[in-house]
Amino acid sequence: MRRIFKINSTILEEAQHVDNGCGIKEIRSQKGFTLIEIIVTLVLVGILAALGGMGIVQAVKGYITVKENSVITQKAQLAVSRINREIVEMIRITSPGASATVLPLATPTGEKIIGLDSGAIKMAFNGATLSDGDILLDNIESLTFTYYQGSTESPTWAVGNDRALSGVKVSLQIRHPQGEILTFGGPLIYPRNNGNLGGEVISGV
Repeated sequence: MRRIFKINSTILEEAQHVDNGCGIKEIRSQKGFTLIEIIVTLVLVGILAALGGMGIVQAVKGYITVKENSVITQKAQLAVSRINREIVEMIRITSPGASATVLPLATPTGEKIIGLDSGAIKMAFNGATLSDGDILLDNIESLTFTYYQGSTESPTWAVGNDRALSGVKVSLQIRHPQGEILTFGGPLIYPRNNGNLGGEVISGV
């Protein structure tokens, strides 16, 4: 009988008697979290939260980059499409002649200048200077016109040699807001109103 009612001394040390209000004392354990355990838990939670936050930040940056690239690509496609249409409609190169960055031309709707000015691709109409032209696309790193007579390419084209011009290629580079350089280019564009229909190579010109 003594063994039945004997309570181990270590259990008595880890418990306390609490009056439950009815005159009956209950034994409650004093076991719980130590301060060191709480601190370690908080540190681990903080590390996990930091790692999770970095992942979220990278995901957001990736989304923003993709969205910006999509917007830039759409703008570049619109600008190149407009330039290509003017080249297709070109009747002749106008004075002072075409260079790698400036293309003065005449179309059925009038004379125009397309070129790079102050970091933007601009188009000026009917005698206006390029600096006063309309902006087709900004944040431009470079714009290059390449002129072809058959398979022979040239960075310039002289006035009066229009029938020998079989094609023009346009390429450009755009500065991304995050510093990246995006390159855009297209196929060879064949003028159809300069007497060299279909890009035919004119011999003896």
